[in-house]
Amino acid sequence: MKKTTRAAKLISISLGAVLMFGCIGCNSSDKKKADEDSAAVVDELYIEGQTEFGQKSLRAVSHMPSVQTDYKYMDYKQIAQKQDAIVYDFLNNPDYVPMDKNTYAPIGYWDDVTQNAKSGRTFGLPSYVGHIDGSGGGTYYPGGQEGITVLSSLLSSTWAGIDKSSQQGYDLIEMIADDYVGPEGLVLNRPNSVSGQTFWYEMYPQILYSQIAAEYPSETALREQMIRGADRWVDALPYFKDADGNVSFNFQSFNFSSMRPSYTDAIGRSWLEPSQGGIAYILYCAYRISDKETKKAEYLKAMEFCMDNLEQSVFNGYYEVVQDFNPLMAAIMNFYFDKQYDVEKLLNFIFDADSDVRPDWGVITDANTGKYSYNGLFGVTNENVSYAFAMNTFRLGSVLAPIAKYDPRFATDIGKWFLNASNNARIFFPNEVPSENQSMGGALPFDEDGVIPYEGARMHYNGKTPYVGGDPTVYGWGQTDFGIYGGVHVGMFGGLIDKTDVSQILRIDLNKTDSYGANAYPSYLYYNPYKEEKEITVSAKEASRLFDTVRCEYVTKTFTGDVKIKIPAESARVVTVIPASQIIIKKGNIIQAGGKTIAKLKPSVSLTTGNNVQKESVKGKVKFDVSVGSYTDIEDFAITVNGLKAYGGKPVSSFAIDTADYPNGNYRVEVSVKSSEGQTDRSAVKINICNPADPAKTVYAPTASDIINRFETDRVNLNQVGNGVKIACAESGGYAMGEAVEIDFDRDPLLYFTLSDYNYSATVAIRCPDLPVKTKFLLAGLNKKGTQCYRINEEITKYNGEKPLTGKQTVRLVISPSGDADAYVVLADLKIIYRDSSPNSFTLTDVVTGDCNKLTYKVNG
Repeated sequence: MKKTTRAAKLISISLGAVLMFGCIGCNSSDKKKADEDSAAVVDELYIEGQTEFGQKSLRAVSHMPSVQTDYKYMDYKQIAQKQDAIVYDFLNNPDYVPMDKNTYAPIGYWDDVTQNAKSGRTFGLPSYVGHIDGSGGGTYYPGGQEGITVLSSLLSSTWAGIDKSSQQGYDLIEMIADDYVGPEGLVLNRPNSVSGQTFWYEMYPQILYSQIAAEYPSETALREQMIRGADRWVDALPYFKDADGNVSFNFQSFNFSSMRPSYTDAIGRSWLEPSQGGIAYILYCAYRISDKETKKAEYLKAMEFCMDNLEQSVFNGYYEVVQDFNPLMAAIMNFYFDKQYDVEKLLNFIFDADSDVRPDWGVITDANTGKYSYNGLFGVTNENVSYAFAMNTFRLGSVLAPIAKYDPRFATDIGKWFLNASNNARIFFPNEVPSENQSMGGALPFDEDGVIPYEGARMHYNGKTPYVGGDPTVYGWGQTDFGIYGGVHVGMFGGLIDKTDVSQILRIDLNKTDSYGANAYPSYLYYNPYKEEKEITVSAKEASRLFDTVRCEYVTKTFTGDVKIKIPAESARVVTVIPASQIIIKKGNIIQAGGKTIAKLKPSVSLTTGNNVQKESVKGKVKFDVSVGSYTDIEDFAITVNGLKAYGGKPVSSFAIDTADYPNGNYRVEVSVKSSEGQTDRSAVKINICNPADPAKTVYAPTASDIINRFETDRVNLNQVGNGVKIACAESGGYAMGEAVEIDFDRDPLLYFTLSDYNYSATVAIRCPDLPVKTKFLLAGLNKKGTQCYRINEEITKYNGEKPLTGKQTVRLVISPSGDADAYVVLADLKIIYRDSSPNSFTLTDVVTGDCNKLTYKVNG
């Protein structure tokens, strides 16, 4: 497909102008360099009104409103600075002062117990205000502090404008230089911690430590430890393998003492935390500060090892904040190292809330309690809970902002998320919610402005809607729900967000949280939520020009002081402030200013559906809409289903599939494009096809009465509700297990059930008592209502990293509500059926033209 794009025409005109009139706005050396490179000079005289090359859609963001109906600008920088003054009030007294259990003050404390190699004195912060559990433990005493709290506080306050290396005469950065370095040479959550329990508690402190080191480059001890920690991860990566010796990240942690993956914690609990992007980010930080080319090459190879594995995976391994770095690292690698990793996939892994390892965990949408909206907040997303957390919300912003700079195709949806999240995050703060809707009834006496937030906000709890609080008072292990570990992250919003002279149009600083990025020029995101174009005022102290990397166009001519710029309706600009003496050069798909890359042009394709198929099972016909944008010719367009090519040819704007042509189960429908310059992009949607089960292939179908009378139970109660069974926890960890049944796994068995109701997510697993080693396999998370179908062998491979089962095996179904005594699910129509897969054909229909393409699809391919 050959055509001359608008961008190409404009560049051509620009080149002609340069040949006729010389290099506008540059000196002779700049002109010589431009001539030598044979590069196109992009000038504001010729590039005007350029349309977007293509914005990519995030499904969850499409469910959020643009204009906020109950908007309040929160000055998060001021909130963070006031909070810091309260939390660090102990600096006013050189002596250790224990907390008064009646007032919960002071919050922070001096620590002369945990000796480090620098000053001999350090300090601590509690994870919660008044964090003393029933046994007198907690984090409110010297030696009890957690790294995720202290390190988050130092980083967040720094981003909010506070110099933590010189605060009231103390160098708090120097004090923590070795505090959290454990015996294995890693930065961990506590001074004497060891690895092998849980990735996020063992990796997040190292990430925080690395980012603090970026802000305080003169603190050489931090930078030296960064290198040591990164080297340990490089040493570990060759051991990231499953039982068969294949590369794998599907485990819970890594034990650096035994140099083996860990699948359980100290008390035998098991879950998965694939952490490719988190490890890659730790290595990237070390790469940026290393002065040895051999070491840099080693780090880059290890980064590629992690990200290549993540790129190949369709398994959503989102668990906690460490996985926030997955899309950021993909964008960084694409920008600096010419990779083509799938940023959209990794962003949707966070936003879709369909994690394969932590069901319902993601960005909340479509959740409102009258005046209060949860749109954009991060936490538990199911309709019965919607439990948002301050830490996760604030932290997510710090990784999304740089992505908009490295990949402006996501600018509009990232800007829309920031508007929703920054507006709705006020629900965490005690002065923003009626006292009767808070677990503590209002702010603490020493916090008049209410700047210390609660840990989280539930949509419904304790007869209140909303209910703002946290876990300590609900589960009885803390005195208050004011979460210091999460609340100190507010400075991340504080460093990023500022208002403009138009309400609801925010200025997002895309460099502030980009640790170790080559932040050559100031770069800001402006999102206009209104249905009409708006003008905002932008200022510059020096003679500058503004360049929009979303549209590859100058926004202004040279100016100093204030200038008005236009933001298109319901759209975003990523504005880079370029010194007036610099020129913009286009070399291939690269845009440079002063020899520094500020953008890389990429084709874009977005695949969307009319309903939220990520969270629902489908039947009948499903329509897909396709949007293709490019700065150059598109030479290849393809549609694949589960990795097999179903269509190749000219781009189509929509197509449909008839689910009757597919066996029941999970499918990944993907569209991809390739430009004439070799740049690729793709977009995918997962669907769970669940047409009525074939009775002739049913091998196991217990009735409600069978489940109640014949299932083995442990700490759960079973009661019939309609035609289903309510399985409710009497204590944490309860389960119901069916009788033994023989299944022929060569016939591709399918788990089929209807989830009628639930409050927290649950899991379905099978036990295989005849197998000698691992006898329990997780199959599915119960976190969406309706009828669902899962290929058992596919789930065994996806969740557990095991080979598919073969032949006849004896299995027992296990259903476990997740959570405590109030957790329940209501199941109906529980079956195991044979799919008996065989090559099949299906029809792709071009909805616009009505053309049908009969294609052969190999189901087991």
